[in-house]
Amino acid sequence: MAYVLLPELSDKFVMLFLFVLAIIFGSLRYARIFGNNSAVQMIIALALAYFACTYEPFANVLYANLSLILWFFVIMFFVIFVREAVGIGKGGGDHKTNAYIYAGLMLVLITVGIRILGLLDISSIPFFGSVENLALFLGVLLIIGLFYAVHKSEGG
Repeated sequence: MAYVLLPELSDKFVMLFLFVLAIIFGSLRYARIFGNNSAVQMIIALALAYFACTYEPFANVLYANLSLILWFFVIMFFVIFVREAVGIGKGGGDHKTNAYIYAGLMLVLITVGIRILGLLDISSIPFFGSVENLALFLGVLLIIGLFYAVHKSEGG
């Protein structure tokens, strides 16, 4: 049986429990399913995090890929921080400036993604072939999107 009712409090369990708890609690706070009732949200998050982390297949897969998942969150928090610092988050800022900022952020994300694919030693991607072909395709899409955003901001 892969489910353990009372797991030992190892560093693996505590780390996964806190990570899953933070994700679930943050999602409940953002979605506001139960209003602003933090106590109910925390109880639900605690229960779901406990059951998720005591299920060994989930815990093993999460622990094996935790470094990649954490890098994803670091990059997404960086993107959100830059958006808020520049004033894009609340609908402020110039549309043309926003297009350039989004293009820069997308370039950083594409570069990090291609680097991660290289680190994972993935040499063949369905439909694109190699990682270089995927990078070329994403770069062309980025340039087309940038031109479209600038064209749209000029009232075209």
